[in-house]
Amino acid sequence: MRKLIFILLTSFLMSWVSGQVENYSFNSRKGIKSEIRREFEFKQKFGEWKEIPGKEKIHYYYDNNGQVIDETKYDFEGKLITKTTYKYDENRNKTEQRDYKADGSLKYRINFKYDANGNMIEESKYDSDDWKLYTKKNYAFSKYNSDGYIVEETKYDSDMLLKSKITYKYDSYGNLTESSKFGLMKSKITNKFDLYGNMIAELKYDSGGTLTNQSVSEYDSIGNHIAWSLYDPEGNLASFNEGNISLKDYSKWVRKYDTNGNQVEALFYDNDENLNQRYV
Repeated sequence: MRKLIFILLTSFLMSWVSGQVENYSFNSRKGIKSEIRREFEFKQKFGEWKEIPGKEKIHYYYDNNGQVIDETKYDFEGKLITKTTYKYDENRNKTEQRDYKADGSLKYRINFKYDANGNMIEESKYDSDDWKLYTKKNYAFSKYNSDGYIVEETKYDSDMLLKSKITYKYDSYGNLTESSKFGLMKSKITNKFDLYGNMIAELKYDSGGTLTNQSVSEYDSIGNHIAWSLYDPEGNLASFNEGNISLKDYSKWVRKYDTNGNQVEALFYDNDENLNQRYV
């Protein structure tokens, strides 16, 4: 038995020009008022193709800018499954999303806020009674600088307690130079980068702000990661175990590459800089 699946797209255009239908692509729907997508599934039995019932139909409506404003899903009998509506501001940023149940009642509403540069800075979700919902997924904030680069990301748990915060710093050319992550236990991880975006150092701090360890990385002229070392707060090499049973504890590794950028050798050293293992 063979199966055949295809999708039928039906679109309605706002205008006709000189008796010809306007051309359009599905990435830009300007001029299209609505579109119906139906999925059909067929199976072949005794040499004859027959449609298998049960596939859904989705009806889309668009505004004059080609942005979807209504997405309604029906089952094969024409009964409503879900409905979602969207609103946009004058800059074409999505400002509101409403999701409806099969009985037509509101399930929840999501509002979006943006800064002057068009970056989304807040996403808030409300239930059908207009109570604000605080969830890990949809309660996060982002801040941007005047150049449009993100400088802070914060996430909260369901009790509105800070779960994590990441801050970013840039040089005068817009290159990321440092990122710091703050966790639930008030720990902090700071990463530093070179001009090419390669992470050259990672510093970890405890809740009291005391450095616990730091790692340093080196790269060659074409960006291959050629060396890594782990140090304790006093600057001495520290042991590291990555959970690989075939690899001994190490404090430093060095990698070599051929002219095509393929790794040809990896050397692992202990905290006394003695060679522990070698892979080729």
